[in-house]
Amino acid sequence: MGDLAATGLATASVHAVVIIDALQFAPSKLAVLQECHRVLVPGGRLVITCWQPVEQGDEKVSPLIRDLDLSPLLQEAGFAAVSTQERQDWYENEKQLWLEALAVPDPDPAMVSLQDEARRVLAKRDLMKRVLAVGTTPRS
Repeated sequence: MGDLAATGLATASVHAVVIIDALQFAPSKLAVLQECHRVLVPGGRLVITCWQPVEQGDEKVSPLIRDLDLSPLLQEAGFAAVSTQERQDWYENEKQLWLEALAVPDPDPAMVSLQDEARRVLAKRDLMKRVLAVGTTPRS
């Protein structure tokens, strides 16, 4: 089992790190970002996709992302040239996927499970936003 906060990679050994929809599951988001910073070469780039709450601290949002705000976290971890942008197009595409799954009349247990997840996700969808964050390690 991997650990996002302890990769085992050598210091300054990679030019890029990509985290796709996984950061929110880490117990310490800052520890993960610090590990990314450690393994990146000077001028290396980190790219993250995940969700953030529309309103910080919203009790209706999962505790995993309730207080997540990538820009200050990336800066605290030592990243420069930090950019965070909401990706409304990704949000809309994912929403359409869930709606299409709900429209399929299929009693297969896998489809029923997917439809149950679709209902749970769609019920709280407007409380979250899809984001893309990029940070660069400072050059020496």
